[in-house]
Amino acid sequence: LSVANSRESAEQEKRVAHDLADRQTKAVITVSAMTDHADYATLQARGIPVVFVDRPAENLAADSVVFDNREGGRLVAQHLIDRGHRRIAFIGDYAWLPTYRARLAGMGDVLDGSPVAWRELLRTDAHDVASSRECVRELLALDEPPTAIVAGNNRVLLGVMEEIATTGAPPAVIGFDDPEWATVLGISVVTGDVEELGRSAARLALARLGDRTREPESVVVPMRLIERTSTRS
Repeated sequence: LSVANSRESAEQEKRVAHDLADRQTKAVITVSAMTDHADYATLQARGIPVVFVDRPAENLAADSVVFDNREGGRLVAQHLIDRGHRRIAFIGDYAWLPTYRARLAGMGDVLDGSPVAWRELLRTDAHDVASSRECVRELLALDEPPTAIVAGNNRVLLGVMEEIATTGAPPAVIGFDDPEWATVLGISVVTGDVEELGRSAARLALARLGDRTREPESVVVPMRLIERTSTRS
């Protein structure tokens, strides 16, 4: 098993994938930073299965395993509405990410057309703790700050928690993903079974090695809401 990190660089990912193929890798499982995956067809043509995890393939017929991120967005939005929130901010990762777009769409399914203010409280491209903290400072400085903040991933969530720790009246917080420290801090989250994501990807890779003619398969892993003290009124 070889592991590499593209650091969200499409060019670096492409170099790594082809390098692995040249080293006679049997299969490639990728959390891709690319927006177009047609280049992976060259690996497939060499008999190397490619399985996409967390982010589905675009412009390529390939196996994939993803979370039901749209349903995750619905769960977050409904949870906050049910607890009386009417100003809900969402701090998201890079706007091009399929996970971000699906979670945003799910929130829109519930919040658009409702009296809840949220689109004007949307912030994107917060890919690290520092940018997340900056978004929180901006939101809390508004004349009408949000009463709840949704963190788009665990790095964003860490930035949110660091920044609101400096405020006297922190808003409710809910995050996507469930890092170990979320339990300790009592943070509500929407998450899925990450290990199942990996197991499913491995199964798909092995199945493709056994039968390269099988139709591409898409596995969707459900998400669930875990309520903790950060969103309890």
